[in-house]
Amino acid sequence: MKIKNLIILLSFLVIAISCQKERDEVEVMYYIKGLSQDYQVTYLNEDGKTISENVSPGSITNIWTHNFKGVPGELVYLYAKYFDIDPPNDKFRVMIKVNGKMLKYADEYDNTTLTADSTTAYEVKRSGVIPF
Repeated sequence: MKIKNLIILLSFLVIAISCQKERDEVEVMYYIKGLSQDYQVTYLNEDGKTISENVSPGSITNIWTHNFKGVPGELVYLYAKYFDIDPPNDKFRVMIKVNGKMLKYADEYDNTTLTADSTTAYEVKRSGVIPF
């Protein structure tokens, strides 16, 4: 009887393992536009590591992006910190897209902090999980 149970269990495990679908990679894009002054961006990369960069857009029309391949279930995170006297304009956008579809979006800041030199730090943070 023990051998029969063992065979049934092994058969079930083989079927379960063979039925497991491999997760397909998806295209993830982090996107920031509409800022003319220097800003800081922090994001999770394809290896799940936190990367921080200083960005000098030079013009309000310049767009910052970071693209990578991810798999469903992985975390995505994008944070931008912008310093200026005036808030970001109406062209400001922060987005996380998966396969061209919007996952997270912001067109205004989440938080502000007044700095010692009377400029304001405008902050936007978006995070989520790549959908299955």
